Amino acid sequence: MADLRVDIKEFITLHGDKYDSLNTLTIKEIDEISKRVVTIPSSSEKEIMSVASSIGSGTYITEDIQYARFTNLGSPTTTGSVPVVLTFKNNNDGEFAVKVDEGYSYVYSSVGVTSDITPDNTASAALTRPGGVTNTFIATGSSANIYDASPHSSSFGSLSNVTAISSGSYNCTLELFVASK
Repeated sequence: MADLRVDIKEFITLHGDKYDSLNTLTIKEIDEISKRVVTIPSSSEKEIMSVASSIGSGTYITEDIQYARFTNLGSPTTTGSVPVVLTFKNNNDGEFAVKVDEGYSYVYSSVGVTSDITPDNTASAALTRPGGVTNTFIATGSSANIYDASPHSSSFGSLSNVTAISSGSYNCTLELFVASK
């Protein structure tokens, strides 16, 4: 087992003043990682990640996923930006989509409970996430009533798959990094 350390760093000097930021997260008990670089077509939506309760070819286990990062590496065929659209689907037939521009990343994480958090200092925490990506999002055609649903209730669906399509007329390259216990 190993700990995954994720650092988010921002550096900026605006009008002579520095507004730098560093946030560190350590996720404990990682047993497996998967890192893939795939070409995302502009012609059709393709499944890039499947999630289920048991292992299968190209399938991650729902309760084990702790962290997933999707980074748009861009297109080798154009100098313009080629965004990728990621669609996240859950087991309740809900879905949401995000557009990730070239050079940017989108992170999907597991959900722990308050007792799982052990701060090392004000900018970092060590986490264990017993639920993986179980009950991690609600998607509705109208406003989601999150106030009636506890954070671990079945009103939240479990991630079941992620699809991607290039939103431009060119293919683009996506890096997928998944850490599991």
